[in-house]
Amino acid sequence: MALTAELSQKGITPKRIHTVANVKLDKVGETFAITRVELQTEADIPGIDDATSRKLAHDSKRTVPYRRRWPVQRFA
Repeated sequence: MALTAELSQKGITPKRIHTVANVKLDKVGETFAITRVELQTEADIPGIDDATSRKLAHDSKRTVPYRRRWPVQRFA
C-alpha cells in the first residue's frame, strides 16, 4: 500500500503489484509478538526503468506504519 501511495503521488499507475509478507512470531513473556516482517514485492510499472522502480520502493519504506512488536492474541 505504501508503494501504491508513493506511485500515485508521482502520477504513476502500475499495472500490477504483488506483495508477500513473511511474518515471524516469537514468544515474548507470556504472549506472542511479531518480531520480524520480510516483504517480497513484484511490480509491473510501465514507463519506468528498474532503477527508478527500486528507488520508489525504497522511498516508500519511509511511510510504512510498522511497530516493531505487535502483541498477538494467544491461542490455546
